[in-house]
Amino acid sequence: MAIEWRLRPVTAERELWQTSDLRRALEDVGAPGLSQAQVYRLVSSRPGRLNLDTLDALCRVLACNVEDILRRVPDEEPST
Repeated sequence: MAIEWRLRPVTAERELWQTSDLRRALEDVGAPGLSQAQVYRLVSSRPGRLNLDTLDALCRVLACNVEDILRRVPDEEPST
């Protein structure tokens, strides 16, 4: 199984286009100190690891569940 990181589509669905806006919203809910570069990387690519407090803050800011941001994707079956 692979993990699909869906933060960019979730932020787009909520019309949160600027990572600076996301960073401010995360600060407003008490997210751990994330730099602008860290927030940009979270939105633009799948993180290798993720702090649970940050994940919780993302869910609160975006009014979503973990399953909206992270999805398990089954491996493709090999063609025979």
